[in-house]
Amino acid sequence: MLGAHANSPAPELVPQVKELISQTVGAGDGVSVVVGQGRPDVVPMPGVVHGAANSDAKKSQARQNLTAIGAVLGKARATTAENDLLAAVGLAARSLSPTATGRTLVIVDSGLQSTAPLAFQDKGMLAAEPDQVAGYLADNNGLPDLKDVRVVLSGFGDTAAPQVPLSAAQRKNLIAIWKAIFERAGGIVEQVDQPMTAAPLTGLPAVSVVPVPAAPSFAATGTQPAKVELDDQTVAFVPDTARYRDPAGVKELLQPLADQISAKRLAVQLTGTAASAGTATGRRKLSLQRAEAVRDTLVSLGVDRASIVAKGVGSDWPGHVPDLDADGHLLPGAAAQNRLVIVEAKAS
Repeated sequence: MLGAHANSPAPELVPQVKELISQTVGAGDGVSVVVGQGRPDVVPMPGVVHGAANSDAKKSQARQNLTAIGAVLGKARATTAENDLLAAVGLAARSLSPTATGRTLVIVDSGLQSTAPLAFQDKGMLAAEPDQVAGYLADNNGLPDLKDVRVVLSGFGDTAAPQVPLSAAQRKNLIAIWKAIFERAGGIVEQVDQPMTAAPLTGLPAVSVVPVPAAPSFAATGTQPAKVELDDQTVAFVPDTARYRDPAGVKELLQPLADQISAKRLAVQLTGTAASAGTATGRRKLSLQRAEAVRDTLVSLGVDRASIVAKGVGSDWPGHVPDLDADGHLLPGAAAQNRLVIVEAKAS
């Protein structure tokens, strides 16, 4: 599956992917290509030619097959707006030959789907918990059939203008979301960790840009307290715990905020909030623990502990957004908006 759409580097076949195609052709299996876009489409591919009489002829034949396939891949382009990666993967899975010696689906794409039910430009989606996204799609019959399919991810998280680059934490969560989806669909997932760096293709239909928040900071205005909301895109926790997914990354992101608090001698209140999962008591407890985790990090970065107050309110706070659907399933994007540690500061 080839993501030859806007906001992404031109799709590249990195060496590991080329080797997979070579092995497939060498085994006599066919190759199908689906272009990821708003309405995914199968690209007509040349047939794999066989019948060479000796080893030298077979090698020559394999090179000819690969050249023909490469020529088609090089010309693949999106012709419709947006990126529906889920639909493209479903179409590609249906294109796999049931008689192939190994059913492998290579996905070369940025991973930034821009259409429902997984539009990453929607607030909270990029920070959603991977298992909750996969579970929601499963509950709503939104998963492709990837049973026993080897799924190889290449280029996920790589972007091109006008899409703002993802941070390391955002790219990591994006990949984790897709891995959870494909594994829930029955696939055997692996990742090729080699970036795509080719210049983007030009003249393509538009793809919605995914907003990428800047590092947290604030500046008090007048007598009003300054406020920053730390969500899962900046301070991500292991699900149902107060442990950071990336402790070193959190410290790096919070250092400028800690410096502001210390330099201006601000008094800080940390308010932990939670999505609607679990009991009210459990939500308050977890939200408090997460606020305390941020407090401890700020203290480790030089903030006076006496200047910080931490509290947890669970899902009982004015900014809470509805995060359950009609069947009581947690909506991943909305739930992510409700998992915050709110930092309010004013001069002490």
